[in-house]
Amino acid sequence: MRAVLIAGLVVAALAPAAQADEVFRIHSSSGTIAPRPTVAVDSRGVGHVVFRDQEAGARYCRVPRNRNRCDRTLRLAADRRLEDRAHVFALSDSSIVVVGTLEIAGGSGSDIALWRSDDGGNSFASVPVANNEGVNESFDDAALGPGANLSLGSFSHFTNLSLGSPEAHRSAVLGTGLTNPGGGAVSQAAVGVAGTTPVVVNWYDEGSELSFNRLTGGDPHDDANWTEGELVPGVGEPHPAFLATGNSGLLLVHHAGGGRYDARLFDGLRFGDPARVRIFELFSNDAPDQGGHPDADLFAQGAAYHAAWDKLARSGGTNDVLWSWSLDGRRFSRPLMIAEDVQGEDVQVAASSGFRGLAVWGPGISSVFATHLEPVGGFAGCRPPDCELLGGRGTRRVGRSRLSLDVGFRECGPPVRLRPRVRRRGSGPRIDRVRFDTGSGETRRVRAEVRLGGREVTLTRRIRVCPAA
Repeated sequence: MRAVLIAGLVVAALAPAAQADEVFRIHSSSGTIAPRPTVAVDSRGVGHVVFRDQEAGARYCRVPRNRNRCDRTLRLAADRRLEDRAHVFALSDSSIVVVGTLEIAGGSGSDIALWRSDDGGNSFASVPVANNEGVNESFDDAALGPGANLSLGSFSHFTNLSLGSPEAHRSAVLGTGLTNPGGGAVSQAAVGVAGTTPVVVNWYDEGSELSFNRLTGGDPHDDANWTEGELVPGVGEPHPAFLATGNSGLLLVHHAGGGRYDARLFDGLRFGDPARVRIFELFSNDAPDQGGHPDADLFAQGAAYHAAWDKLARSGGTNDVLWSWSLDGRRFSRPLMIAEDVQGEDVQVAASSGFRGLAVWGPGISSVFATHLEPVGGFAGCRPPDCELLGGRGTRRVGRSRLSLDVGFRECGPPVRLRPRVRRRGSGPRIDRVRFDTGSGETRRVRAEVRLGGREVTLTRRIRVCPAA
């Protein structure tokens, strides 16, 4: 039986919320092509989404702030099929860039394709990429920079794409320094930019090592201008890995084994000591560890790093989509559920420097869904990791039912906005009534009095919140 949810919102004072809006569909189709969406958000909070349609073409959708639909959709002109996911970047409110790869006839490789809009997504023009025929320039990841450039990274390769005069006819071949004792593993890469320095991180899906190369200066297409592959120390099971650049610098988040993830900041020469982060968890506390990794994304803009991922729902068979953020790349907020019991795959997230964001995902081979991420009131004065659960008796069994009290933070404050919720799972009577008492002070006890089938049950959680200003 599906859970029955009784939820309450307790507000200490009126202020903008740190929350997700309702989920809405921006594309629907039936066929065999996975949409694999990507997203960018400009300074106004307008979302720019690109995905593959059922003819493997690149389709663009513009999502205005606080509107649950596209106000502009169009297909980007191309004479061939899009090979895989395209990447979209908002250079400004008016300048939107999409980069992807087009299949070469006969399956012998791919060519880089570039589209650019200078009117905020109303129209796109295809931009020729110089000397691009038959160069097999597929890539795993793309990042904006350094300067007016796109950095494209694939396993042991780097390509720089100048947006002023696009040239991608050469790529640097990088030595990874990785060993692959198992053999036959799929190899992947992530690319990021530390200041003006491109960095490529490499790994084997089935390997136990993570390496990186950085540009030392000069022409990025010259192999001699790159460092040899250097191993990131202390890594056990690196797949998957993510790179994003924010105010604290270039951040690497990678799997550290056992479903745990570590974050490391780049110091200009290498990645530093790891900090365990509470993001990218794959399964719920009630579900067994079934192996595998989440569909996830790491994004940074201005002051914050944003992470979004899917997680096996407690009901089984579906996923929850979660969002977390960090100001320093070392401590992330308690994950906020932004979609519940959905088919969440290929999760991607982007946000403006004002924390107005959009998360998208494309389940299987059918639809593309999205949800707005709301501004975070009081964010600059109080870091979300400073709001945390400390413990307490938040779970009780009553007959065949299991009750649990969850306390989410819509805003850490000051002021503080809490979102206590009581869930019931299992068979038996439904919840008749819930009353919440959230206490006061920096350390407080959140109390839920639940009436279930004539029985009174009390659930409590202790939390620590940001101190008053």
